[in-house]
Amino acid sequence: MREARRAGVRCPELLTVGTTDGGSVFLVLELVEGTTAADLDPDTLGDELLDDLWTQVRLLHEARISHRSLGLGNVMVDPDRRWVSILDLDEAELASAPRDRARDVAELLVDLSLIVGIDRTVGSAVRTLGDEAVAA
Repeated sequence: MREARRAGVRCPELLTVGTTDGGSVFLVLELVEGTTAADLDPDTLGDELLDDLWTQVRLLHEARISHRSLGLGNVMVDPDRRWVSILDLDEAELASAPRDRARDVAELLVDLSLIVGIDRTVGSAVRTLGDEAVAA
């Protein structure tokens, strides 16, 4: 999470790490207000919001981080529907392979296409990531 935030990705801040009396480790993360993209009415996902989502993915991937579970349930949309945050980076991989980053894009392409349609999804992805990243 810290590496993603350093790369400019909007994601929860890691506030602290601790250990329980039983030896389990826990993380305390910043609470991100909003609604997951999976729970929104498709009409509220405008093109600017889609572009912001792909921008967050681009920033993540430019830092060579793959999310590894980048479905719409891990995308939080702010209450005013102006920007998104990427959630649940606990399975993310640093210094990931291009194939892993391409899987992130493929997963999000499928999830978004089912909600807002193929044309809007691919158009936004190409505008933000470029042809090569989407084709991969």
